[in-house]
Amino acid sequence: MPDLASISTAFQSLKLASDMVKDIRQSTTTLKDATINFKIAELTNALADLQLALADVKVENLELREELAELSKTEDLRNLLRLTDNAYWPKGDEIMGYGSGPWCSKMF
Repeated sequence: MPDLASISTAFQSLKLASDMVKDIRQSTTTLKDATINFKIAELTNALADLQLALADVKVENLELREELAELSKTEDLRNLLRLTDNAYWPKGDEIMGYGSGPWCSKMF
C-alpha cells in the first residue's frame, strides 16, 4: 500500500509531466507536426488516467487508515474488558464514553 509521501511524489511528477506536455504543445503548434501532436494527445490522456488512478489510491489509502484507526480503538477497548459469562465487563468501574457494561461478546 503506497503511503502519502509516495502519492505526493507521484502527484508532483504528474504536475511536472503535465507542464512538459504544455511546453511541448506550445513549441509544436508552429511546426504543424501531426505525429508529434498525436503523441502529445496520447501522453495527455495517459497523464489524465494516471491522475485519476492516483486520486483513487489516495482515497483508498485514507479509507484504510481510518479503518486501521477504528480497529486499533477496538483493540484498545478489549484491553479494558474482561469476558465473564459470555459478556464483556469493564476491568475497572466504568469505561469513559461506554459506561459500565455489560456488552455482548460479539461487539468486541
